[in-house]
Amino acid sequence: MSGPKPVAGARPPLFDRLCDYEPSVPFEPRPFRTLDVEGLRASVEAELAQLLNTRAPVAADELAARNRTVIDYGIPDLSHYWPRDTDSTDELERLVVQTVAAFEPRLRSPRARIVRPPEQRDTVFVEITGHLAIGTVMEPVAFTLAADGGHPDAGPRDVEADANDG
Repeated sequence: MSGPKPVAGARPPLFDRLCDYEPSVPFEPRPFRTLDVEGLRASVEAELAQLLNTRAPVAADELAARNRTVIDYGIPDLSHYWPRDTDSTDELERLVVQTVAAFEPRLRSPRARIVRPPEQRDTVFVEITGHLAIGTVMEPVAFTLAADGGHPDAGPRDVEADANDG
């Protein structure tokens, strides 16, 4: 008797597995058990976008001083961070890293960098980098997301392809 066979991909989050994306179909053709590489990237990107666009009901200094729980989901109100102040930007980057580490465990060794394009003064973009565990491979990824609304050009970037382009 053989054991379970290895499957390429990653397990989707619980809520993705519980959602019925096609309610008019009475039976699912195949149970939604794994995500392929692109599906994993898209899933992590969606979770990060939701995380960055949810405001935690707790002050930033309180968040930094305690272990995070579901009550603390999200990032603090951005009105307390000055756009061109280095100390403020550094603090926000630390909080984003702490938040991502607490709520998106599929992204390993997360790092964050605040990006403020001059042409979009009212929008805070966060570049989040890290590694996705895909089987036994750790794939480097980067996501650039708006922290206060959608951004049509934001999405996963292939870090290796970016390095080869530059």
